[in-house]
Amino acid sequence: MSEVRKRLRSDVHEQNINVREVRSRRSRDYSLEDEAFRYDPTKEYNKRVVTDKMDQECQFCDTKKFSTATAGMCCMSGKILLAPLEVPPE
Repeated sequence: MSEVRKRLRSDVHEQNINVREVRSRRSRDYSLEDEAFRYDPTKEYNKRVVTDKMDQECQFCDTKKFSTATAGMCCMSGKILLAPLEVPPE
C-alpha cells in the first residue's frame, strides 16, 4: 500500500472517531430517556425535540406520515391491509 493511501486511510479513520465522539456527546447531553418519570416543567423540551408536520399520505392506506418517514413503513407499500379503525364510544 502506498504511503499516500495509508495516510488517507488514517485520516478517514480519525474523522470517523471524531464523528463518533461528537455523536456520543450529543446523545449524552440530549438524552430524554425516562424523562417522563422526572418531568421538569421549567425545562424547554421543545428545543431538544424536533418534529415535522405529518403532511404526507401513504398512497396505499392513506396514513398520514412525516416527510422523512420511510416509504412503506405503515402498510409495506400495500402488502398489508389494515382494518379501518372504529369510532370509540363516547
